[in-house]
Amino acid sequence: MKQQPISHRRERLRDARLRRHWSQQDVADQLNVTVVTISRWEQGVTTPSFYFLRQLCALFELSATELDLDPHKETTSLDISVDQTPFLLDPVLPSFQQEQHQLIGRQKEIQHIAECLCSLQGGTYALTGLPGVGKTALTIALAHHPQVRQHFRDGILWVGLGPTPRVIDSLSRWGSLLGLNASEVQTLTTADAWAKYLHQRIGNRRLLLILDDAWDLAEAVIFHLGGSQCTHLLTTRFPSLAYAFAREQVTILHELTETDSLALLHQLVPQAFEEHLPELRVLAQTVGGLPLALLLLGHTLQVQALSGPPRRLSQALHELNQNMYARLQMAEPLPSWKEIPGYTAGSSISLQLAIAMSVRQLPDAVQEALRALAVFPPKPYSFSEVAALAVCNTSVQILDTLIDSGLIEPYAAGRYQIHQTIADYARLQASDPAVENRLVTFFLHFVCTHQEDTQALEQELYIITQVFQLAFLRHLYEPFLQGMLALLPFLECQRLYGLADTLLTQGREAALALDDQLSLAHIWLARGKMAELRGAFLQAQQAFVEGLELVRQLGQQELLAHFLVSLGGTLVDTETAAQAERCLVEGLQVIEELDDNAPRCLVFQYLGELADNMGEMKKATVLYQQGLALARQTQNWKIASALLQDLGTVEVRRGVYQEAERLYQEGLAYAKQQHDQQRQSALFMCLGMLAWHQHQEQKAVELSLESLRLAREIDQQMRISSVLQNLGMMMREQHQLLQAEAYLQESLALARHIGHRWLIIETLGEWGKLQLKQDNFAQAKATFDEMHEQAQEMNGPLLIALALFGLAQMAEHEGAREQALAYIQTSKTILDELHNRVLYQEIEDWCTSVLLSPEGTNS
Repeated sequence: MKQQPISHRRERLRDARLRRHWSQQDVADQLNVTVVTISRWEQGVTTPSFYFLRQLCALFELSATELDLDPHKETTSLDISVDQTPFLLDPVLPSFQQEQHQLIGRQKEIQHIAECLCSLQGGTYALTGLPGVGKTALTIALAHHPQVRQHFRDGILWVGLGPTPRVIDSLSRWGSLLGLNASEVQTLTTADAWAKYLHQRIGNRRLLLILDDAWDLAEAVIFHLGGSQCTHLLTTRFPSLAYAFAREQVTILHELTETDSLALLHQLVPQAFEEHLPELRVLAQTVGGLPLALLLLGHTLQVQALSGPPRRLSQALHELNQNMYARLQMAEPLPSWKEIPGYTAGSSISLQLAIAMSVRQLPDAVQEALRALAVFPPKPYSFSEVAALAVCNTSVQILDTLIDSGLIEPYAAGRYQIHQTIADYARLQASDPAVENRLVTFFLHFVCTHQEDTQALEQELYIITQVFQLAFLRHLYEPFLQGMLALLPFLECQRLYGLADTLLTQGREAALALDDQLSLAHIWLARGKMAELRGAFLQAQQAFVEGLELVRQLGQQELLAHFLVSLGGTLVDTETAAQAERCLVEGLQVIEELDDNAPRCLVFQYLGELADNMGEMKKATVLYQQGLALARQTQNWKIASALLQDLGTVEVRRGVYQEAERLYQEGLAYAKQQHDQQRQSALFMCLGMLAWHQHQEQKAVELSLESLRLAREIDQQMRISSVLQNLGMMMREQHQLLQAEAYLQESLALARHIGHRWLIIETLGEWGKLQLKQDNFAQAKATFDEMHEQAQEMNGPLLIALALFGLAQMAEHEGAREQALAYIQTSKTILDELHNRVLYQEIEDWCTSVLLSPEGTNS
């Protein structure tokens, strides 16, 4: 039977820990090992490696003998793991303390790579990334990592390669570290001879061999000379080299996040952080989180912060944010003793030089392509391969060379990115005006050929926006107008009001310059539609009126129909109902002459809403149904959704709630299918009111709030005002008067701002009721009087009925019961004619409980 190993407890090690009142976990944390490891050392089960022996001695300020850890006193009969070979640490390896500030945001990568290195017995690993991304700094941290030191118990060798490595000198230095004598050195005259000899010399030692900043695979392979117990770690700026060396064992080191970038700047220049945080955030974004750039920025700003008045720091921040040349030129002298591959002793390191080292080794045609790619927006945006080839006027082989160089990065299938600093560097080189011309030509053509491809336009929207500005500034008005008109349906669908307004303003200037009246007419139509989508009906009407006059002169019948119907639709809820009807009827006649069913359903919708407003509910219902049948026939689900909402509202007024629910839900399904947020918001509002009528108060509020969220998201001001009015009513009835007041004030202000008379009058009614609830009787009477006056001006029966109900409540309060009864009777008559059962019943209930009750007296 095999004799078990004998262990002896190391009492002195344990006592040294206890004297400092440390637990085993405390010691483990300081050494970055597990508590189990500390326990096994104290029990004598295992012995620390040479590296950790030194760490323990330094920690307790005692010798190895004083800690019972003298390896020479450990007998082999104890079968305890003791390494008699000294830990070989390459003196060229930079000190970790000098690089710590570069490691913010890298902890996860360091731990992950450390674990990978320790598991790759005899394997290779590569680290790649942009110039200045911190590959070397991270590798230094790995070389000093406790887990790595413990695993590679025989030591770490380091070589800095760079574009012009001193191969023989580096191999000779490794030979000296491994104990070669002078006679052995004299026999080794070639790199191959050195590599073979060093491979034999290393034998079964467990070493980590670090090959930093490799530029050439053949040169890197020379240093792949460790034995089966060794691991080779390579860093390079060239992704293709990394994968050729280590296959799948490659980590791509990305730039720092914005949070980590700001943390690094805070560490480097704390004096500027609080006062200048916005400028620092912009600066971090401008350099794309590249650690080298951030370090140089931090050092530059720190000098300004420490050496002069505060204005110098502010000026430096402004200059660095605005001037890409200043950012690239930032430099820091290198100490004469510090060797960095590619840099001569005593030179300075700068962002420009770090990038230039990669660019200069490229053929002229590839450099030219890189300069051309600088017209594309940098990260976080991307560009397609098709666009890159067209704009650069180059081949896929040249593009592949740039990818292999690491100067552009694959992003997704067929798409690439260029880092901010590399784009800045390329822009500073001599540019070719033809590149921008090709960019404009490609993307304006792209818009025209993809105008119905929402996903494609969304993906390229940023560069498309830049291209339009470039085309306008260069007075390329014809392609500008062609592309803008093709893009407008997308902008309308996506509710991109700001961008649309900018392009339409520029488009009008371009059309006037070209005397292009037809394009100008299309611009007026688009302006009106955009204003209508926002709920800015007065602006919409003005645009439609301008365009209508123009298309009558041009004799464009199809455009004439669009203008007539659009103008009529914006006039439906105004006091000019007769004008709305004239526009819609004329528009319908033109449409019938054109034999075009597509816009006819919209005319039926508007005519139905007009009849509804005038109290002609039966006529409205017939028109809604005709419009819905046409919408289904032409598969115009957007109009179908609106018509289902109108029909549902008719059923609510009739008190047929189940049918109303069915119609609303069908309309909502279509709206969701079409991604029509405006209609979704409207239908959620209607469903909220339906729930309220069914006494489902919580559900009503939740649905209304969802409607409000969607309306605010797309800035649909009419819908925002409308749903705020409903929420104000709900809060008032739930006795949350302050919240009700806030909702109604915002609703009324917004309705007045957009000039929506119907909404103004409705909201005045709800505001008057709130004033009654708050016993502000004088203000309530003034509100109802204003409401009644405006309702009569609009000749809106429903609004008149609501105003009379409000006046009846005021008359009852003032003791004028006969006047109140007269108001009530007129209001009920109107509502009866409108077949509005819900409001009729509400007034009837009030009349019974207050006006006709024996207790009903003025308050």
